[in-house]
Amino acid sequence: MRQTMLCLLAAVGLTTMMGFEIAAGAITAQKNDSKDNNIISIPMISLNKSLWNPSDLTDFHGGYGSLLFSMLNQKKDELTPMDALDMVREIYAANFEKVLGEPEEEYYYKLPFADYYLVYEGAPEDEKYLIHLYEFVLDDPDTGIGHTVTYGWYTVDKATGIITDQTQP
Repeated sequence: MRQTMLCLLAAVGLTTMMGFEIAAGAITAQKNDSKDNNIISIPMISLNKSLWNPSDLTDFHGGYGSLLFSMLNQKKDELTPMDALDMVREIYAANFEKVLGEPEEEYYYKLPFADYYLVYEGAPEDEKYLIHLYEFVLDDPDTGIGHTVTYGWYTVDKATGIITDQTQP
C-alpha cells in the first residue's frame, strides 16, 4: 500500500511537471521480480517534448534530472572513417595487419609478406565512407613504378554501419 501511494504521488508530480505520458509509465509500473520488494521498474516510454520544456528537468531531483536531460538531447554517434575501415576488415580482410599512418589516428591494413592493402579512400557522399581493397603490383623494381589490381570497393553508411560491396551488381 505504501509503495502504491508513493508511486501515485510521484505520478501526480510528474504529470504536473512533464505531461501525462511519463506519469502513465509510473502508474503502470510493475514490481521487479527480485527479492527486494522495494524495487519498482518503470518501463521505457517516449517523452513528448511538445508537452513540457526539457530544461525543467534540471530542477527535477538534481543529478537525475541532468542525466535524463542529457540523454534526451544526446545525438546518435556517427561512425568515424577508421571505424568503417575496421568493420570492412573484419568481413573482407581479417588476416590483414594494421599499419599506422600520419597522423597516428589514421591507419590502413596490409597483408603481411604481400602487397595487398585495405585503405580508407574518402567520403564521396556525405553519408558514406569509401574503402578500397587492392593489390599493388610492382612493374619496374628500379623505379618503383607499378599498378594496382582492385579486389573491392566498399561503402559504409556513417549512421547505420551498413557495408555495401560496390563491385557487386
